[in-house]
Amino acid sequence: LKNVTLPSAMTSIPVKMFSYCGAIEELEIPNNISSFGKMKSSPIEGMVSLKKITIPEGIKKTYMCFFLNCSNLRTVEFQGVTEIAANTFMQCTAVRELILPSSLTKYADTTQKMLPKLICFKGTEEQWNTVIPEARRNAWAAAGTIVVCNYNASEAGTPAKITAQPKSATFAKGSAVEDLTVSVAADADMQFIYSW
Repeated sequence: LKNVTLPSAMTSIPVKMFSYCGAIEELEIPNNISSFGKMKSSPIEGMVSLKKITIPEGIKKTYMCFFLNCSNLRTVEFQGVTEIAANTFMQCTAVRELILPSSLTKYADTTQKMLPKLICFKGTEEQWNTVIPEARRNAWAAAGTIVVCNYNASEAGTPAKITAQPKSATFAKGSAVEDLTVSVAADADMQFIYSW
């Protein structure tokens, strides 16, 4: 069992529901989920094969150990979160693409090895500089993270292929750097921030 789609009638995911389910690579969570485990008891803790997850609009805040030991998680999309807590990404070091909503008002995670190659932020550059602490922005810049502000996948039109990565960039366990592709709207409000 590699892909799991939860039923749309679900409104909560109990503590440790999928903890240490080692084979699941993709988990689809319905939009009406508003309860997702609790601090230090995430329903996805230890899902070492999980590669992609979308956290739906109903989940407004993360907590410590939200993605604990999701060591192969590559793509994370938050659709409606307002706060990302400290140590949300504890022992989650393979993330290469992070999609953040414009609703984000607080980013407190300081996990040192959570250094994605691409961050798509649906808010403005001004919001980005206000919400993301300077130390975190600097750490991502030093790691070669590319930030796209005003990202809107639903209006995607012009593909922007990222083909150049800094020489020092590697993903977890020394694997080869891969190109990332993201579709972005080609309009005057689109901002690309290249932080090498």
